[in-house]
Amino acid sequence: MPKTITNLLREGLPSKIYLLAYNGPVSGYEVARKIQGLKSGEVPQTGKIYGWVKKLKAEGIIRETEEGFISDVDPLLNEIARTLKEDHNVSLSEFERYMTCKILDEEPFRALVEFSHFYKKDFFKGEVDAAHELMEILGDHVMYMQVFPREKEFPKIKTQSDFDALWNKQAIELAIAPEEMDSLDEASREEMKALIAEEEYFKKTGKLKPGGIYEQAQEHGKLVVDGKRVKKWVFPIHSGLLPKTLIEKLCDLSSTYCLFQEFLAGKKSRLYWSSGDRKLKFFNPYDTL
Repeated sequence: MPKTITNLLREGLPSKIYLLAYNGPVSGYEVARKIQGLKSGEVPQTGKIYGWVKKLKAEGIIRETEEGFISDVDPLLNEIARTLKEDHNVSLSEFERYMTCKILDEEPFRALVEFSHFYKKDFFKGEVDAAHELMEILGDHVMYMQVFPREKEFPKIKTQSDFDALWNKQAIELAIAPEEMDSLDEASREEMKALIAEEEYFKKTGKLKPGGIYEQAQEHGKLVVDGKRVKKWVFPIHSGLLPKTLIEKLCDLSSTYCLFQEFLAGKKSRLYWSSGDRKLKFFNPYDTL
């Protein structure tokens, strides 16, 4: 008798679909091929996949796009809130939920998921807990984002409007319009031109340019070709906007962080540890809300 699935983000085939669709959009065909570990050209069995996709869409766990389907972040956010409450007796305010949701839904974080450890061979042949894997990635990310102090501090944020304004400002500052190329130094300008050329090459041929930047990135595990898409590893840019209180809560999602805390039992600060003759600390952009 088949096992009854009680949590679609943590058990069985739906959990695998959610994890694989997190950096979507993907098709049921692509998901089936990856779960079954098939090589290019081999035809996967998709019947069960599409049956669960229909249910997951009806439950609001994944959503349809023109290119396929992609996981929705709200169900994951609910799992995060429940885990923090049950395992750490920590609650997220509505504002903290909003900020966490923004991080979970940004494209660089979704891409980070695809380049994480679970994309190794045969991972999807066993049981998969998508919520656990994604929470570990988030916890590790906010932890390591805060390890080294920064010279620049962000202003204090009290409201959702403040957070959105700073989020948009940071995104705009990182975007480079074609007419701004002239303001870059020579090396940066040449690198930007090379990247644009490689994008065009892939669009025309469907392949990576031999010996090019993208091919080298693929060899180092920082780029994958998924059908007609090139997926690149880009470090999420907005996690540094999160306040100290939320950073500490989300760090509890990381088993690595919890191990550090066990090692540091008795220390004055839960956010400090020593490494040789260096003192590393989490960067807390501003005071508690």
